[in-house]
Amino acid sequence: MGRPIILSNYIKARAGSMNEISLLKAADLLEKVRTVRPLVHHITNYVTAKSCAAMALACGASPVMAEDADEMLDVAKRADALLLNLGTISKAKYSAMIIAQKMANKRGIPVLFDPVGVGGISVRHVMAKELLQGGVSSVRGNYAEISALGGNPSVQAGVDCTDAAIDLPKMKRIASFYGCVVAATGETDYISDGARIYSIKNGHKLFTFITGAGCMTTTLAAAFCAAGPEDPLLANVAALLCMGVAGEIAARKAVGPGSFEPALFDAVYKMSANDILQKGKLEALS
Repeated sequence: MGRPIILSNYIKARAGSMNEISLLKAADLLEKVRTVRPLVHHITNYVTAKSCAAMALACGASPVMAEDADEMLDVAKRADALLLNLGTISKAKYSAMIIAQKMANKRGIPVLFDPVGVGGISVRHVMAKELLQGGVSSVRGNYAEISALGGNPSVQAGVDCTDAAIDLPKMKRIASFYGCVVAATGETDYISDGARIYSIKNGHKLFTFITGAGCMTTTLAAAFCAAGPEDPLLANVAALLCMGVAGEIAARKAVGPGSFEPALFDAVYKMSANDILQKGKLEALS
């Protein structure tokens, strides 16, 4: 894995550009993940659990996939971040989420929320609202899921969504209302803390042909937030840059979805500071 280049002179030379300073900080945070090796507690879905664990390892974090209520307190006491994913939810798993969330908030570690399918399934919408009110530091979903959290009706039939639009002012209001960072991922990714909003135009269409691209992105966000909890906006920006750039690198080697996913893990594992600096397409919108 690449080490970060010495950037102090570069920062001084480019101090007038917020974009490039943000790219530099994102590159630095990538290396911090690898140094800290945070433990990310996943309460996630069985469809993508293996992929999420592999993604955590590829970026330098350590995953634990625990969801039994009886072990929540012990695991939550040791974790550096908590990830809650509604993908294959059950009453027992949801009860475990509540226990883990309370412990995570008591300890002050980041809580990442992935509202999978919330746009099309009413019970998930109720659970999502309760988890948001219980305190999360970051939310990542596709356009339909984030729009649904803002009260928009949805025609989302499944967990995938490729043709929805995102209302950026409403997205900022969601972030402000719940006091968290909100990331909406799609053809262009948007990240907001309620005051600021950034866009990222990295990625590849092959993301839409593999299962769990969004879940793996949330895993990256959890790892980056664990390594940089003092700035969750930067952590989410850095994670989405890492995923988007990795997708572009992987796509150059892949011939289809079957070869794209393993190439994606390799690209994250080998990601360097220069990859983010040279390939990152980040823009501050406000």
